[in-house]
Amino acid sequence: MLFSDRNLDIQLGKKIKSARKISRYSQKKLADCIGVAFQTIQKYENGVMRVSAGRLVAIADALKIPIAFFFEGITSQRNYIDGNSNVVILSNETEAKANCINSILKMSEDDAMPLSLILDKYVKSTNQTTE
Repeated sequence: MLFSDRNLDIQLGKKIKSARKISRYSQKKLADCIGVAFQTIQKYENGVMRVSAGRLVAIADALKIPIAFFFEGITSQRNYIDGNSNVVILSNETEAKANCINSILKMSEDDAMPLSLILDKYVKSTNQTTE
């Protein structure tokens, strides 16, 4: 689903509230963790105040959830300019893959170890079928 800026702020606020409740944090506890007033958390949750990227990362860290949680179900088309000055539109699938890779890169070594073993097996099996 594509979102307008205002709608995105509201949806993001709902995600923050949901994550906070799942983590059993009060607005005050979350506010204290990230160094803001609890009223600021209220404003984020109601979509009244925009959340900066840095603040969203702080919220995710405080609640011990992946940053990607806040963007689940939100799709967009991202434009960028490639090396040949062509505008490229990433498909939702490509964007999802990029988000997945970014999440993997941000994992701690302990969390990434099981994934690393799975990927190693996959690469070995792929190499055997192409040889």
